[in-house]
Amino acid sequence: MQEIQDLTLHGAEKWTHAMFKNLGWVAISDDNDMILNYKKAVSKLLESLKKSHGIYTDKDIKTQFVILYKKVVKLQKLIEKFEKCQSTF
Repeated sequence: MQEIQDLTLHGAEKWTHAMFKNLGWVAISDDNDMILNYKKAVSKLLESLKKSHGIYTDKDIKTQFVILYKKVVKLQKLIEKFEKCQSTF
């Protein structure tokens, strides 16, 4: 497994934004590989956010990482719901 690199707040915001943009494509996809790859990417983003939160000492930056983390957790829950819906069809 690749080592998770340190993440800047700007990079974390851009990565999170991109993952939310891609959610629509994943939601309408019938491709199981696409969904699995998206889930892996979301998990990697969560790991990176958690790791980066521990690196920074500035209170405001740490707070922003917590906010982003909570948003991505919601994203992870949404993709799990999509996965369940897809398996019922």
